[in-house]
Amino acid sequence: MAITYTGTNGLFTRLGKLFYVHELMETFQGNLRTEVEDVIDEFNSVDMWQLKGLPTKYKTFDATLAAQFSEIQDIATGMIFEAVATGLTKPRSSFKDTLWYLIQDMQGSYYVEAANYSTSGTVAAGGSNTGTGTIFENSSMPKSLMATVTKFQTIRHEVLNFECVTDESGDVTLGREVFRVTGAKSEVPFNYDWPAGSGTDTMVSVTPAKQETGIYNRNSGPGKNLLRNSDFQTWNSTNAPMFWTGTQVGSASYAGATGPQQKDTTAAYIWNSESSGTIKLIGDSSGWQHRVYQNFNDGAGTASKVLANGNYILSCRVRIAAGSGTVGGGALKFEIQNAAGSATSATKTLDLTSVGTSWVHVTQPMDLSDTEIPTDARFSIECSTAIPNGKSIVIDELVLAERQQLYPGGPGLLITRGNVDYRTGDTFTMTFAHSANPPGNKWQFLFERFFGMSRYGYNLPISGGSEIAEGLIG
Repeated sequence: MAITYTGTNGLFTRLGKLFYVHELMETFQGNLRTEVEDVIDEFNSVDMWQLKGLPTKYKTFDATLAAQFSEIQDIATGMIFEAVATGLTKPRSSFKDTLWYLIQDMQGSYYVEAANYSTSGTVAAGGSNTGTGTIFENSSMPKSLMATVTKFQTIRHEVLNFECVTDESGDVTLGREVFRVTGAKSEVPFNYDWPAGSGTDTMVSVTPAKQETGIYNRNSGPGKNLLRNSDFQTWNSTNAPMFWTGTQVGSASYAGATGPQQKDTTAAYIWNSESSGTIKLIGDSSGWQHRVYQNFNDGAGTASKVLANGNYILSCRVRIAAGSGTVGGGALKFEIQNAAGSATSATKTLDLTSVGTSWVHVTQPMDLSDTEIPTDARFSIECSTAIPNGKSIVIDELVLAERQQLYPGGPGLLITRGNVDYRTGDTFTMTFAHSANPPGNKWQFLFERFFGMSRYGYNLPISGGSEIAEGLIG
C-alpha cells in the first residue's frame, strides 16, 4: 500500500480542509479582538468602570476557543497516525516516529514550499566593541532527514541579541568569554500572536583554538574545538607540530635547507598576541605539495571524534609570511578525510590567488551525511599545487567545532576569537527575517503549529517530486 497525499481522500487534501477551519477560527479571533477594542475606545478614564474587567482581558476574550483548537489538533494527529499505519504498514508507535516515516516517504515524491528568508543570520557587531572576533552561522538540518543541505524551516522571525557578560576580569580564561543570547518573547502555539519570537535566553562561550583544560583531554559537544594543538604552539621539532603529521601530496622531495613546515615566531605573522607562534608552510624549488593532518579518535592525534550527520563550523586565519603580492595559483584545502586522503563533503577550498600579506578569515559550514564518516577520519590541510619558491603561508587560530544550536529548530553558530579578545559589554545582533507571514509557506507553518516539528528537529521536504499546493488549505 501507499499513502495518498493529494486528490480524493488524500492526506493533505483532508488536512487542508481541517486546517482551513483553524484559519477561519483565527480570523474570528482577530475580528473579535478588533471589535472589543472598538468598544473600549468608546469609553474614557471617567466612565471606563462600566466595562468592568473587559479592558484587561480583551486579548483573552476568545479563550473559549482553546478547546476547539485542541480538538482540531487531536483530529489532525490521528489522521497522520492512520495514514502512516495503513499506507506504510508501520507500527503505531510514538508520534515522533510516525512523522519520521511520513517525511521519509515524501522524500523525492512530494514537497512543500520553502520558507523565504529575506534576512538569514545577518550578523552586526556593536559599534563600540573591544573584541575583534565575529559570529558564524550554520543552521543546516542533519542530512539524515534531508538529502541535500537544507536550512531549518522553523527559525523565528526576530533579532537575536548577544552581549558579553563575562571576560577575563570575571575569572574566565582569555579567549573563552561568555555571551548571553536573548530572543524576542515566545508564545504558545495557539495564541493569536504565535509564532512571535523564540524566547531563547542562553549562554554561549567563545571557541578558541587553544585546548580547554589540557592537550590530552577530549573536547566534545557544541562549541568545543575538536582539534588538538590547532593554535600550533607545541612542536616536536622545528618542523613537526605536536599531534599533527606532516607529509605531502605527490612524490617530490623537499629541496629546502629546513623542514617544509616550521613554527614561525615573527610577531607580524601571529594572529592573537597571546600566541607565541604559528605554523608556516614553506615553498621551495622541488614542487613539494604540503599536507598536514591530524587523526580523530586517536591518542597520537586528537581524542575527539566527528560524527555522522554532524554539523560543524571551520574557522582559521591565513596569510603570506614571506614574499610579496599573492601566493599565485592553486588552492589550500581544509578537509575531513579518511586515512587514504579521500575527502568527505566537509571541504573548504581557498583560492591562493586571494591570499596576500593581509589576513584572510577562512570559514565554512561542514555538514556530514549519515554514510560518509569512516572510522579512520582525519582533518587535513593540503595544497593542490606547490607553494612557489621563496614564498610561505602561515595558518593561525584553526578551529573545527560542532555548531551550537540556540533552540530546537533554530539557528546554529560559533563565536570566534579575534586578534583582540572580547570585553564585558561587547555586543552583536543576528537577524532573521521572513519576507512573508506565515514564516514558511502555510504547510510548513501549520505543521509546526499543530505538531511541534521543531522539537523533533523535523521539517517537511522542500524539494523533489511534486509540490503540494497551498490551495488545498481551503
